[in-house]
Amino acid sequence: MGIEIERRFLVDGRYDKPWRTGNHSVMCQHYLSGVSHIDGKVMWNGIQLIEEEDVLENLTTWRIRLSGDAATLTAKGRRIGATATEYNWDVPMEIY
Repeated sequence: MGIEIERRFLVDGRYDKPWRTGNHSVMCQHYLSGVSHIDGKVMWNGIQLIEEEDVLENLTTWRIRLSGDAATLTAKGRRIGATATEYNWDVPMEIY
């Protein structure tokens, strides 16, 4: 488990824009509803996403993200100020 700290920055786009010529990657993500954690298994629509023996409580958002040839399941807890609990698991591409 990690703690996500939300930070936001204002980018001044009036001058040089180095992000236009830098490396880039394509990501695709989907938010999941109806995720359950029962008997050490995280399930969605009858599909086992992962096995996790830790207690998973107060998680409000579930997401699967595809970046390159890697798929990641993320669970986030309720935000308190600028921080939120966050879990990440690598999942097989077949799940995505």
